[in-house]
Amino acid sequence: MIKFFPAMVLLMLSSAVAQNAKNFTVTIDGVAYAINPGEEISAKSKGGQDIVVALKQNEFGAFAKGGLSFQYPGKLSVAESEIDTDVRQFLVASATGTVLIVQQYDAINPSSLAKLMMDQLTKESIAAGAKHERRDDERILADGTSMKGLFGTLVAPGDNYEIKVLTADVGSGGTIAITQWDKSSSPEDLAMVEMFWSSLKVK
Repeated sequence: MIKFFPAMVLLMLSSAVAQNAKNFTVTIDGVAYAINPGEEISAKSKGGQDIVVALKQNEFGAFAKGGLSFQYPGKLSVAESEIDTDVRQFLVASATGTVLIVQQYDAINPSSLAKLMMDQLTKESIAAGAKHERRDDERILADGTSMKGLFGTLVAPGDNYEIKVLTADVGSGGTIAITQWDKSSSPEDLAMVEMFWSSLKVK
C-alpha cells in the first residue's frame, strides 16, 4: 500500500533494476525515486509542493489468475512456471520450508494423481528412515468446490511434517493443491497453510 500527502501525485511502482540497492521505484511527476518497503522518502511535485511517500508491505498477498485465487504472506511471492503445455504450477515457499503448490491441468483429470504426488513427496524421507502415515482427506473450498485426496505425516528425529495433497475436477481438466509444513516451525507457518486453504478458490 502507498500513502502520499499533501498533494495528489501519480505513483508508479516497478521492479528495481539489478544495480539498484532498493527493491522498488516510485515515479512522481516523471522523477524516479528508489524505495524499500517500510521506508519514507521526501520529494517535490512539479508545483514545488513537498511530498512524503511511504511504501508499506501488505500483511497478506492475494493471487488471482483465471478462476484460481488464494492468499499468502505478503512478504513472500508466487513463482509461476509451465510444467507442460497444459500444466501450470504456482508455488509459494517460506524460508523454513513451508510450501504451497497449486497445479492446473487443462486437458486431464488429476484426481488419480494424489497418491503419486504423495509418494513423490515422501519417498526420500521414508528411504532415510522417516515414519510415514497417510489417510484419505477432503476439504470444501470457499467457492464450494470439494477437493479430495490424502493427508500424510512424516516423522523423523528433528522433523515432523504434515503434507496434504488434494485434487478437484475443474471443467475439462482439474487442479491439484499441495501443502507441506514442519509442525516444529513457527506459528507463522501454520497460519500460512491455514490462510491458503481457507482462501483457496479453483473456479
